[in-house]
Amino acid sequence: MTSSNDFLREFARHRGSNRNPHFRMIIPFDFYDGLETGVALISSGGAVRIWSLGDSRSRLFRALGLAPIGGNWLETEWISKQSDTEHGSFLEPDNSEALLKLEADVMAAQATGYFVGLGSPYLNCIEIVEVDEDELNILQQDGPCVENFRRIHSLLKQSR
Repeated sequence: MTSSNDFLREFARHRGSNRNPHFRMIIPFDFYDGLETGVALISSGGAVRIWSLGDSRSRLFRALGLAPIGGNWLETEWISKQSDTEHGSFLEPDNSEALLKLEADVMAAQATGYFVGLGSPYLNCIEIVEVDEDELNILQQDGPCVENFRRIHSLLKQSR
């Protein structure tokens, strides 16, 4: 089974335009013109907690934080009810108790790594780079902002 950390590391290694991570499903917890916070699942059942770190000036692209979390999330109550969902779907939250529990569990889960990236608000195109916890904390100090978009863009250029 591929861990979500290995999945993101492999994805980050292969650069190119129009990079789609092909998540199995994406579940937004907060949504405003795209994902603000949520979780993305990979085919093996691993998950990636995702949150906005800011938008580009045009608001067409978003700076994102990504934290792989351990476990098999396909077995959770809310996700198992979505089993017939088409691969790559961006799911509609329903405010059910099961979804609220999923959100609490995802937010409380321990990260196994940290990545930041730039991409579309619907996550169908994204470039990422691995960072350490200190780098991530620096980016989060000012909350979501345009400056974080510029900072992450610089990190991505330096990592090439």
